[in-house]
Amino acid sequence: MSKKLSYEELEQRVRELEAYKTLQEKTSTEGLMENIQAGIVVHGADGTVINSNTAAQTMLGLTCKQMIGKELVDPVWKFSREDGSALPVEEYPVSQVIATKKPVYNLVFAIERSDKDDPIWASVTSVPKLDEKGLINQIVTTFMDVSALKVDLDKYRSLFENTMHEVHLWKLVRDEQGYIKTWRLVNANPAALKAWGKTLSEVIGKTTDDIFSHNATEQFMPIVEKIFSEGKPYTWEAYFQPTDENLHMTSVPFGEYFMSTGTDVSFLKKAEQELDNINKHLEERVNEEIEKRQMHEKTIFEQKKFIDMGQMINAIAHQWRQPLNNITLTSQMMKEIYHGHDFDVEYDYLAGQLTEMVKHMSETIDDFRNFFSPNKQKVWYSIVKEILSATDLIKAQLDNNGIEIFFRCDCSNNNFECTEYFSSKYCDKEKYSIFGYPNELIQVYFNLISNAKDAILEASSNDNSVKKKIGVFISVGMNEYKIRVFNCGKQISAEVMPNIFNPYFTTKE
Repeated sequence: MSKKLSYEELEQRVRELEAYKTLQEKTSTEGLMENIQAGIVVHGADGTVINSNTAAQTMLGLTCKQMIGKELVDPVWKFSREDGSALPVEEYPVSQVIATKKPVYNLVFAIERSDKDDPIWASVTSVPKLDEKGLINQIVTTFMDVSALKVDLDKYRSLFENTMHEVHLWKLVRDEQGYIKTWRLVNANPAALKAWGKTLSEVIGKTTDDIFSHNATEQFMPIVEKIFSEGKPYTWEAYFQPTDENLHMTSVPFGEYFMSTGTDVSFLKKAEQELDNINKHLEERVNEEIEKRQMHEKTIFEQKKFIDMGQMINAIAHQWRQPLNNITLTSQMMKEIYHGHDFDVEYDYLAGQLTEMVKHMSETIDDFRNFFSPNKQKVWYSIVKEILSATDLIKAQLDNNGIEIFFRCDCSNNNFECTEYFSSKYCDKEKYSIFGYPNELIQVYFNLISNAKDAILEASSNDNSVKKKIGVFISVGMNEYKIRVFNCGKQISAEVMPNIFNPYFTTKE
């Protein structure tokens, strides 16, 4: 039968159990503190140090025994701000917690130590532990060594100050429930201040709404919430009315801070609009020119906007340069014939040529539209017939400049010079032997003949002995077709040669 304990013995047993429980909790807490990589200091309700871990002792340069009982006003604590000035006691994280009973997150300051030349930069967070009455029981402060980050920041400070892009650093402002309320400016580089029309002293520490007298928080809150919820950078564009900027920015979150960097792209927006207007006006001018020369034909063309603005119009203008010159020359010849001048060609023939060239120009538009259309289809066609038909359109201009064009064909092992190259008996010998896009072939052929003509005229202007001849050699084999164009004019220069296959490259002004 067990012995009945007296009241004094029961009371002693309870005290022993409570002491054991307290020892166990302390041992567990100390073990947890030692296993955490960050420095930890536990303060009493008045700020006096009651415990610390090894990481905190290493950062502060004190032993646990030296730290126990130290008050906030003790001179052993030497902290400084980022600008080098001493951090006042009332700005210590623990002091702020005692004053407000609210946590203080990620306050960055330097720990000055007499045994080290350089300070230790720390990101410090203090969190109160309240009792059932809402009074502070303990305050737990954590220290994270961010010296390496601070060194990196100093390295890039010059870049921050001198970059042409806007760069601004903000710190979140949270409400009592911890939700993002707004954000305060920590720093901004000269490019940003110039865009804002402000000095750093006017804006430092102010919220975005205070700086711009505009509900900027509401405008950019979705972006800020996005980067902190996802924890990664985000690139965005927005028009900002206070500075009249079209911003192209990237915002990067870290801790309770985020940095936004970018530039005003208003000039690009304006350039895009101007290019769009140029394209629209150029389309109108092109359509007017077609209508003048087609007389009774009504154009059914509507320009399709290409992804890169202006490429379609530039391509058409490049292809039309020579046909327009030919139309001008033909029109001038018709005018002179009408007034009695004598030429080797008839008026009606020139009128037919003019109509054919205008018709070809109209078809060129359709060719470009088809070129960018997924519904474009290939057809079987005769290379010789297409080239002869195309030559017929420009033959009058070549004759007018005294340029002779001749053909030589190597087909089915029969090599002969074509003297009657517009006769049906010759074309009947050549079969429809290629599957592709005939208009693309004609466009390339026109460019070659035009360049050959210009080269001959340039050379003959300086040398009357230059022969004004263009030779076209067509070779039809089993698996390939070759078209070679020769002329007696000036050769392509070595500087131009590497660029001749670049899209829209030209040496003509």
